[in-house]
Amino acid sequence: MFWNWIAWRITKTSIIVSLILSSALIVFQFTSFDKILFSIPIGQSLLFILMWLLYATFYFFPTSSFIGSSLVFFEIKEEKKLHILQSFGVSPFTFYSKTLVRLIPIFFLLIMASFLLHEEDISFMRRYLTYKYYTSLIYSSPEKNFSTFGDVTLYVERKSGSNFYNVFFKKGSDVILARRALLEGENIIFGDGVVLIKEEKKSYLTGFSKYTLNLEKLVNVERRKDFLRRDERLNLINSFSLPTLVTLGYILANTKLQSVTRLYYLVGMTSILYQMLLLLLKSLL
Repeated sequence: MFWNWIAWRITKTSIIVSLILSSALIVFQFTSFDKILFSIPIGQSLLFILMWLLYATFYFFPTSSFIGSSLVFFEIKEEKKLHILQSFGVSPFTFYSKTLVRLIPIFFLLIMASFLLHEEDISFMRRYLTYKYYTSLIYSSPEKNFSTFGDVTLYVERKSGSNFYNVFFKKGSDVILARRALLEGENIIFGDGVVLIKEEKKSYLTGFSKYTLNLEKLVNVERRKDFLRRDERLNLINSFSLPTLVTLGYILANTKLQSVTRLYYLVGMTSILYQMLLLLLKSLL
């Protein structure tokens, strides 16, 4: 029962720390996406935030396990429980190994989640919601007004249902001027106009009687397979680090630290360095 209690304390602390780190990350990045989340149906917004929180919690869990194991092992050492166990013939190695064995189910859950949760899935859903947001803005753009969203600018002189007249459309450095445009599903069909395209410091002006622009081209909403493979490899590396990080937490907790403040400082710096290592690996994969 004692070993189960220690494993549960480490797991509970790890989950709490992981949720705190995940929530902090989401709040930090929320300002760059808040307009879109508030403009789409609340069900889609909540689903996206839930998926984002689930992935971030999984991603930070090995780091949080390092923090949790350091704190729990340090608390046991400070309360002299480890000395009591040693007086009953339980060696420090036995104490550590019995605790680690009980964390094996968590380790296997992380391995399984590595194949199911990917950062690219969150990025894909974010791009999809951005695409839906842009589409709704185009459909609801006011007359005789410049509407800007992202790198897209739209001006319509007159509207009649799904028909736009005297249209100015700019996406990045590309510009379309047309006498009319028809919104049809996910396409804008421009009629009688010109398109200005800039490529490698050169500009190309082309006239057209009909030009179809798929709204999905405003935002690439496809799931990128190379990014999925990269995320899967990084997830596995991160998940397989769990036993090593728990071991490191045990070692740090049993060093001759004079105060818990020093432990916090050491654990915090080590966690930051580990996250920097993951970012480096991510750029190399």
